[in-house]
Amino acid sequence: VESLGRETLLYLEGGALRTVDS
Repeated sequence: VESLGRETLLYLEGGALRTVDS
């Protein structure tokens, strides 16, 4: 579960960075 949580956070963080970059 912890691993999945981290993966989700990384995914959301990456999406946020992409949105800001755009």
